[in-house]
Amino acid sequence: MHSWRVLVLPFLSDHYASQTYDAYDFSEPWNGPNNSLLIGKRPPVFGLYGGDNEGSHTNYLAVVGKDTVWPFAESASYKDVRDGTSNTIMFVENVGSGIAWTEPRDLNVDTMSMTIDDDPADGISSWLQPPGVAMADGSMRALDLTTTASELRSMLVKNDGQGVGGKATEMQDGRNRPMRGIQKVGPDPSGSDGGVGELDR
Repeated sequence: MHSWRVLVLPFLSDHYASQTYDAYDFSEPWNGPNNSLLIGKRPPVFGLYGGDNEGSHTNYLAVVGKDTVWPFAESASYKDVRDGTSNTIMFVENVGSGIAWTEPRDLNVDTMSMTIDDDPADGISSWLQPPGVAMADGSMRALDLTTTASELRSMLVKNDGQGVGGKATEMQDGRNRPMRGIQKVGPDPSGSDGGVGELDR
């Protein structure tokens, strides 16, 4: 079994990601002799803005479960998302899970934390506030910190008949969110990520 994060590499407009994909050996496990050498070479796209561009852990996870858009070994099509793709979460931000970017492991909807205001390592968490999610239609949303466990679960499953309500607002640039302990964060006009400051993790 191999991670979706490896499988999407050829579709990213990133030469480094393409090189990493070419170096990955699908004939061995994700932590096999060759593939282990790639764990510490995480493509920047899997690291949360404002953090270390080098590392091994991913800050982006899927949420798996039979009623999510990631139904374990099965597949889900757009027609299966009866709640609507704009109402259903596909990817979430996470800090602290310790999951390697090549590891075929993500969050499970039945066992993950459903709180977001305390930055759980086994749930949705971010040093950018409020935490962000990617919906099945490709849009990015910021989750309201008052979102309840039942409201969050409704957004994670694809067919319970519930919408997102006012608990997830669309954001054009996820970098333009405040960091914990830092008043302002955002892309530097010069293109540099400098000046972000130390993270309050």
